Amino acid sequence: MASSWNHPILTPVGTDEHLGNKDEFSTLTRLAFNYDQLGRFYRSIFREFNWTDITVMYDLMGKRQAPSKVFNSIVGENLHEEFEKVGLTSTLLKFVSDSPEDYINVLRTANTTSRG
Repeated sequence: MASSWNHPILTPVGTDEHLGNKDEFSTLTRLAFNYDQLGRFYRSIFREFNWTDITVMYDLMGKRQAPSKVFNSIVGENLHEEFEKVGLTSTLLKFVSDSPEDYINVLRTANTTSRG
């Protein structure tokens, strides 16, 4: 409706690639990155080092409630899907960081699935 009424829309997130379609969302201005751009950035690093086996890890944050809990999930899941779409072997590790050992364990696991 905003496009048909020619009303501007500013979004602090708007990370979905579909929202970049200016034919459909002509008055939308995104103030944040989108996952396609973030995925391209990481893929350029992976190409530089010839990494083909990637592990995407994100913290479910256990008992802590925080806005970043949902953000971690959205970014982690989208990057994992993006990497698989372009043919990288991507392992998704979701973990809970209730103790320092949780970080150690997830890094040990990632060490067996990454940087092939």
